[in-house]
Amino acid sequence: MVDESLIEFLKYNCNSDTQGFEENLRNLFSYSEDVNPFEEEESKSIIKALNKCKILDPACGSGAFPMGILHKMVHILNKLDPENLYWKQLQKERAIEETNIAYDIEDHEERKRRLDEIEDVFENNISDYGRKLYLIENCIYGIDIQPIAVQIAKLRFFISLIINQNKFEDRENYGIRSLPNLETKFVAANTLISLEKPQLMTGDIFLNDTYQEINKLSSQLKEIRHKYFNAKIREEKLKFQKEDKKLRKEISTLLVKVGHTTINAHKIAAFDPYDQNHFANWFEPEWMFGKDVGNGFSIIIGNPPYINVENLNSEIKKYLFEHYQTCKGRTDIYIAFIELSMKILSVDGILSYIIPYAYTNQNYGSLSRKMLIDRYYIREILDTSEYYVFENAIVKNTIISIVNSSNKGFTNIKIAKSESDFKNNTFTTNHINQREFKDLKDFRFETKDISSALKIKSKIWSKSVRLDEICLIAYGARLNHKSENCGKDIYIFDNYKKGFKPFLEGKNIDRFLYTQHGWLNYCPDEHYNAMFPELFETPKIIFINVVKDKLRFAYDTEKFYNSHTVINCVKWDLIRYAGHVTVRRNISAEKIRKASDYSYLFLLGLLNSKTINWYFNKFLSESLHFYPDDAKELPIPKIEMEKQKEINQIVEKVLSLKKENIDNDTSFFERQIDEFIYNIYDFSTEEKRIIEEQ
Repeated sequence: MVDESLIEFLKYNCNSDTQGFEENLRNLFSYSEDVNPFEEEESKSIIKALNKCKILDPACGSGAFPMGILHKMVHILNKLDPENLYWKQLQKERAIEETNIAYDIEDHEERKRRLDEIEDVFENNISDYGRKLYLIENCIYGIDIQPIAVQIAKLRFFISLIINQNKFEDRENYGIRSLPNLETKFVAANTLISLEKPQLMTGDIFLNDTYQEINKLSSQLKEIRHKYFNAKIREEKLKFQKEDKKLRKEISTLLVKVGHTTINAHKIAAFDPYDQNHFANWFEPEWMFGKDVGNGFSIIIGNPPYINVENLNSEIKKYLFEHYQTCKGRTDIYIAFIELSMKILSVDGILSYIIPYAYTNQNYGSLSRKMLIDRYYIREILDTSEYYVFENAIVKNTIISIVNSSNKGFTNIKIAKSESDFKNNTFTTNHINQREFKDLKDFRFETKDISSALKIKSKIWSKSVRLDEICLIAYGARLNHKSENCGKDIYIFDNYKKGFKPFLEGKNIDRFLYTQHGWLNYCPDEHYNAMFPELFETPKIIFINVVKDKLRFAYDTEKFYNSHTVINCVKWDLIRYAGHVTVRRNISAEKIRKASDYSYLFLLGLLNSKTINWYFNKFLSESLHFYPDDAKELPIPKIEMEKQKEINQIVEKVLSLKKENIDNDTSFFERQIDEFIYNIYDFSTEEKRIIEEQ
């Protein structure tokens, strides 16, 4: 993640037309190659880009990703500029520019102090110290909701710095420099809660003066925080903290004048980064980290928390649904992290997150995936679902890399099956046109090669209608008591009594056939959702909603009732007179006409075919469940009733054999059904092979 993010950043920011630039970057990043593959001008361009890079981990924890990216940047600088000549020059140029802006005049004394400090950093310490110190001060930022995590992250950076200091026996404190103060680099805050957006006023000459004064004070605040970063003694630190507080208060007063609410202004004034136990229940990059990140972050990287909204307090849950357009249903807070991160990236900035693999296909992520497809460039998806990235993990992961730019066409897909794939870069790879994700159910991020599958899908739909144009598709009854704390078991019996209904559960359904679970005392006035008798007492196709990768459809003509573990398919023409609202709301004359053109036996053979099972796995499956909305989207070929008779006869043979003995081998007849379906769609030999290989 670190390497790919930095490589992509440098590709966008170095403007190199040199052939093989990316290959040279990868050699530069390698720990096995010692030689700098770039000429002097390109080397300077890369160093300059790194110097301006702004990197954020918005849920940094103990700082693993920020530390990883620091080490990689130091490694790169060491190769490009082993004597730190250009890196030191850039730090001096920055010091001169910042002191001029902060004080609006050439403050020679302050400038000299800054330049002397830079000389000391580079001359009296191991070369990596100067690289690390200025990368930490100017490039790397972290946020976490837990103050203790922020303290641990800062400690890691302290240790990383102190090991690169030289020891001088003849100097005070052995010449060891005071550790930098990282309070404005790593902040304890709630990343997902923003300040209320103000209605800023413009046009008035006095307002323009106010904006200029805000910018001036903000620059002074930045300079104060630089001084604090390097402050050596407690008296200095307290002095700078006092000046920081004064400037925050002055800025907050001016913000109210230009349209900010008093609540916003109070929060900004009260934000005290120097209080080790302070936690801000809001986050705004520019006010916490300074004007340098006002145009966004170059790289946002990390492993955001995975917490289902049902496990959050009601206030936070309400906030997420009201302020994040991509949060819906049983969403997870990492969905909000993705949306926020894209908003605070700079133009061409890169987001790199490791998140649950479920993000690629679950319904709760559909709005987020659509947002990424429509607005941004999905650069890469790394599927690690066959390999647990984290030791003792229970969640399968994927890594997404998104660029804050328009769609550039193709998304790189990588699949990792073992740790060696990461070490040796031996991923299984393919690519997909980003727009093709929109052709998949809920905009799923499919990582298997689907280019051929999409062509087959297109051919199928050129000759098909949806199953819900032929059948009503609905869950069975929820049989628990609607008001008493009683489960469905009180209504189910082993032995028949007058008025009881034959009953089955999902687990009783196999392909083509089903078995009886027991007898149901059907009490529609008591059940939580009794559905309606016509759903059960009309001939129907039934199937189970927990399927993993194999669909199972059976045909019921014996009026079996069933629970919500079963999904029912009833032809519209057979249920046209039912008065239940579910029927009346969805039925139409056209659906009745279409339904009358199909026989149940044909539908049963088709739905149990390899073609439908392949379609389900490619375009509808989320690895475990098969929902009514999925079934509604199944393709049913447009075929005359007369031509359906051939399959009807074959299906009758399968049913006869299964009723004799459920273990009877019917593969010969099922193969005939598959071939019939292939011929309906005029599949080529290659297309048949693709379907068969599932």
